[in-house]
Amino acid sequence: MNPPPKCYPDLTQSLEIITTNPRLFLSIYTLLALPLSLTIFSSILISTPLKAQISLKSDLKTGLSTLMESGMVFEEIQSDALTLIHVQALHFFPSYALSLLATITAVDAAAAAVSGEAPSLKAAWSAVKVAWMRPVATCIYVYALMCGYNLMVFVLASIVNSSSSMGILVISGRDGDWSDWVVVVFRAVLEVYVAAVFSMGVVVSVVEERYGWGR
Repeated sequence: MNPPPKCYPDLTQSLEIITTNPRLFLSIYTLLALPLSLTIFSSILISTPLKAQISLKSDLKTGLSTLMESGMVFEEIQSDALTLIHVQALHFFPSYALSLLATITAVDAAAAAVSGEAPSLKAAWSAVKVAWMRPVATCIYVYALMCGYNLMVFVLASIVNSSSSMGILVISGRDGDWSDWVVVVFRAVLEVYVAAVFSMGVVVSVVEERYGWGR
C-alpha cells in the first residue's frame, strides 16, 4: 500500500507543522483565534436571552384576546428584534475580520511548513496583504451556495411533509415517521460534506491564485 500523499498530513504531521515555529502559531492563536472565540462567545451570550424573550413574547401574543395588548407585545418584540440585529451586526464585522486574518495566516504558515520553508510572521502578514481578496470572494460564493443548500433542504422537507423552518428541520414532540428521519439523515450527511468542501475551497483560495468556483 502506498503511503498517503504529503498534501494530506495525518495528526502527527499536523503537530509537527506547529513545532516548525511554535512562537508564530502561538501568536496566531493568542492574537487572532482567542479573540475570535471570545467575540463569538460574547455574541452568543448576549443574543441567547434576546432570542428567548422574542420567542416567549411571540407565544404570549398569540394567546392575547385584546388588540391593544397584542399591539403592545408586538412593539416589544420589534424592539427586541432590532436590539438583536444591532448586537449581531456589531459582532459580525470584528468576528469576520479576525476569522479572515486567522485563516490566512494559519494556512499560509502551514503551507510554508509543509513545503519545507520556514514559516514566519512577516511572510504570514505578507500573505494577508496579497491574498485577502480571494478568501473574501470565496466566502461570498460559499454564502450564495449555502442559501441554495438551505432552500433545497426546505423544499425536500416540504415534500416529505416534515416540520421545517427556514431550511432547518425541527422534530416536534410527536414521533416522526421514516420520511422525517430520511430528511434529517440526508441533511446531516450533506451538511458535513458541504462544510468540508467549502472549508477546502477557502484554504485553496489562500495558497493558490484561485477564488470562488475555481477561478
